[in-house]
Amino acid sequence: GALMLGVPPNTNAAIEASAINGGVILFESLPVNAQTKERQRLSGRLGTGGGPRIELHATNGNVRLGGGKPPT
Repeated sequence: GALMLGVPPNTNAAIEASAINGGVILFESLPVNAQTKERQRLSGRLGTGGGPRIELHATNGNVRLGGGKPPT
């Protein structure tokens, strides 16, 4: 199924997101310094990247990432 994640824009974390039969959608409300940004994969850091590692993986559905409340 689909995944939605909203995090505070000032979060420090490493982020990894992927979708097999869907896409990774990054909303402008979440400032990510992306190392890899493709339709089905995102890898990068939030802030300094020094916080926890956030991993999101979906098989059938999109992964949506935004700052604040979970994006719709």
